[in-house]
Amino acid sequence: GLIVIGSQRRLTTSIAFLNASENVEKNNFTHEHYTAYCGNIIDDAELRSKLGTGNDVVCANIVADVIIGMSPLFAGFMKPDATLIVSGI
Repeated sequence: GLIVIGSQRRLTTSIAFLNASENVEKNNFTHEHYTAYCGNIIDDAELRSKLGTGNDVVCANIVADVIIGMSPLFAGFMKPDATLIVSGI
């Protein structure tokens, strides 16, 4: 599995959802291959539960302060030998 975590700002999130849909189609995937959620994983236990555990890769491209706030949560989404990719300014 793969989790990609993006901006919390609604406009950016909407654009990210549109881009994800376009990229899925361009790469010959169907919408059965992914699920997109919008929310705050720091405060929303139900959303964290939907994201699940045992993922192979977790990516987060958000401002550094948010990545730092989320850092205790990443391991819960990952299998033991998973890869974490983070980027933020």
